[in-house]
Amino acid sequence: MLSKAATTFVALKDVLRHKPLVTLSLGAFFTSLVGGIVNLLLTIHVYDISGSSPLAVSALFLVTFMPNLIVAPLFSGIADKYNRRIVLAVGGTLRALCCLLLAFNHNIALSFILAFVITSIAAVMKPARYAKAAELVSDSKLSVLNSVLSFMINAAGIASGALAGLLTNFNSVAAFAVAAFGSLIAASLDGCYSHEEHNSKRAVDSHNGFRESHSISFWVKLKGIISSTTIRLKNVLDLIKKERLLAALSIVVLALWFGLGLQETLLVVFTRTVLHAPNSVYGYLNTIGSIGALIGAALAAPFSSNTRSAIKSLPMSLIASGIAFCAFALSGQSLIFAFCSFFVFSLFYTIANVIEELLEQVLSPNEYRASVMSTIGAVGTVGYLIGGSLTGWLSDLVGPTNTAILAAVSLIGAGTFAGLTMLRYRVEKV
Repeated sequence: MLSKAATTFVALKDVLRHKPLVTLSLGAFFTSLVGGIVNLLLTIHVYDISGSSPLAVSALFLVTFMPNLIVAPLFSGIADKYNRRIVLAVGGTLRALCCLLLAFNHNIALSFILAFVITSIAAVMKPARYAKAAELVSDSKLSVLNSVLSFMINAAGIASGALAGLLTNFNSVAAFAVAAFGSLIAASLDGCYSHEEHNSKRAVDSHNGFRESHSISFWVKLKGIISSTTIRLKNVLDLIKKERLLAALSIVVLALWFGLGLQETLLVVFTRTVLHAPNSVYGYLNTIGSIGALIGAALAAPFSSNTRSAIKSLPMSLIASGIAFCAFALSGQSLIFAFCSFFVFSLFYTIANVIEELLEQVLSPNEYRASVMSTIGAVGTVGYLIGGSLTGWLSDLVGPTNTAILAAVSLIGAGTFAGLTMLRYRVEKV
């Protein structure tokens, strides 16, 4: 274990010495920071302009989750076809523009449209970033870079809550303007070194394709885009079915996100009805969870130094996170036990999440990497939506404690399935 830690430390120093990797990681931080701020500000904004309607907030939840289910699998191929740095930079710039439009908007319908566009951009940018990461480093260093990215994203999650709370003291124009500025910073970081990393063959091919398209009508172009997108999605689905590890990983992600959907939507109810604690404890639990996630991101690299060790570590980390959440479910009114068990759950869940994303990267061919990641992400979104939508019904039917245990069982089941299926397959990409 010490030798693995030493190797990881050397790889980390090597990653931090390369400016393209540093800018990609900082871009992830600012992108996640802005994402967290916009989500909170957007919820408050919609709640205010809708006349304090809880129904509008529920509708916003659905609107912001649909892109992960629909847009990402269909359009993440953009990040496989074109320069991924440029895709990230353009996405950040467009999101900044949407933030500025939100600042001056007081129409509920337009707010939903802008929310859909913002989350659609994010749904395409995430697989593009991780596909770019896999393109820049070898498999031996990819786990370290993934840990750095995850650490940045979780750190941004903590900072975004505090910054968003501060921005609520100002008017919406100033708050969304700050979010737009942060998005432009992310875009400039993500766009760095794009000319150095650009594949000249792709540039020539896309340029030729652009020149030839001048004489083609709009409807023929649209038909061609729809046809090529459909064919690409079919190819990705066929690839996942043929690659048994990717197929097994999809089922693991479905069960994993089903449990997460139950857990996240149940937490506030559990805090009030089982722990009998005030709303502030709900906030403290999320903070403790974020700290656990930060540490988990830092610890993930030694557990996934190569593909074989990643496949071995995934079941163990999933089962450990499930056991920890089961302990949380049985914490009764003991706040100390609840905080400790939730911390351990968040730590192991983050390790599992980093490893799972690593496996998506290394098991996917470069030309389909972003598309595969977004498609598996859509499978996870289905599980999350099912889990989240069942939380209220299950809480009334069997109680919050048993519902929390069900979430834990889902995580343990995902880990058990991963152990029984993925460990049997011989991995060639080591």
